[in-house]
Formats: sequence, C-alpha cells, structure tokens
Amino acid sequence: MADTNIRETRYNFRPRAQIGKIPKVANCFLIFNSNLRRSKPKYVSMPALDFIRRSSHEWRRLPEKRKSLYRREYEIKKYDLEKSFQASTSPQYSYMDILNM
Repeated sequence: MADTNIRETRYNFRPRAQIGKIPKVANCFLIFNSNLRRSKPKYVSMPALDFIRRSSHEWRRLPEKRKSLYRREYEIKKYDLEKSFQASTSPQYSYMDILNM
C-alpha cells in the first residue's frame, strides 16, 4: 500500500463521565443568572444578549453578602458533583472536602 500523507482524525463522542473527566458546574454568576431569569417575568422573554448585560450589571451592584450565598451554592454543587463522580469511579480518586474548610 502506498504511503500517503493523509492524517486520520479520530473523535471521541463518549460522555465525559465515561472518559474520566469531571463535568463542570455552573459558576456562581450563572446560578445567579438562572435564578434572576426565573424570578422576574420581564426577563423570560428578553433577548439573551440584553439579559446578560442587565444581569451582569445587577451582579456588580449586588452586595457581597448576597454574592457569598451564590458562591456557597456553587461550592455545594461542586462538592456534590465531585462526590458522586468519586463514588462512580475508582476509590483512588481524591477530592478536597470544601464544606469543612
């Protein structure tokens, strides 16, 4: 067979859990966005770009105490995801216990 310089590209269409990577959790700003969109009816029908601009403005105006609640919710979701991933994979997988910091 003749040697050709054609590269073979292989794609992996398996879910991330099967590959061994931990899926990412929505960060605190995205959690705030989803709560904001659900909380006010005027935001439901707003175009995405306008909503992102408005929500980022509201996020900047949000007091640090309220932001810390969203950060805490993010940390809890991240912890739960890592814990469930650890249970489904090998026992050698380690994770940081962020709730007891």
